[in-house]
Order: sequence, then C-alpha cells, then structure tokens
Amino acid sequence: MGQIEQQDGTAFISADYDDSITDHFAFNYMYFGCAVASEETEVGVAEPCDITVTGYRNQEQVTSQIFTYSSGLLEDMATTPAMTKATFNSGFQDVDRIVLAVNGNEVTKETTVIVVDNIDYYAYLKQGSSYSG
Repeated sequence: MGQIEQQDGTAFISADYDDSITDHFAFNYMYFGCAVASEETEVGVAEPCDITVTGYRNQEQVTSQIFTYSSGLLEDMATTPAMTKATFNSGFQDVDRIVLAVNGNEVTKETTVIVVDNIDYYAYLKQGSSYSG
C-alpha cells in the first residue's frame, strides 16, 4: 500500500510512486530502535538516539515529531534491545509521505540506522481504486 525507500541516506514511506492506488495514510504508531555498525559483528549494536519523523501532504510539510530511543534491554531477554513505541500526533492522520531522520552531527547521521517494526497505519485509496490482496 505504501513504498518504503531510502534516498540520500534518508528513509521515507510514500504513497506517491508509479501505479500507486494509495491516496494518503493515517499513521498511529510504530516501534523503532537505532543501531550503529560494529566492526566485531555483522549485526549493528543498539545505540541511543533521537529521530525526527516529518509528515507531508501534497509535498507540503504538515507535521513533525521527535522520538527518543534509549536502547534499554527487554526484561525477558537480557541480550535483546527493546524497541520503543512511537505514537504519532494527530497531524499524521492525513499524510502521503513520512520521512524518518536521525538527529545529531554528521558522523551520527552517517553511522546510525533506524530500525522500524510494526507500523500501525490505515491507507486511504484513491477514488475508484480497490485493493485485491
């Protein structure tokens, strides 16, 4: 229903792509974490961070929100970092694109990745479109 991409190091979810039937989204919440590359392992290491999620409608910014990830551990799994639930404000109820960006200096932005899971959203279809899946 949406397309998740990365452009110039910035991740985004968009309804505007070839053959899209989605008009806009209503985003409710998502779970996220941050990680940095590790030379010792192939897997990134959980790292505290702040991210900014910005919502757009018709190429105009309509909302923005900052979320903090503290990289705490899950109580039942001492080696697995817990993800943080990010609940979106009401401005994210009518957007056709969101951009996720790591806050901080250039080194932080270049070495930190945002990990996202379980995005709760509703997709509104373009008039006359239907979803068969």
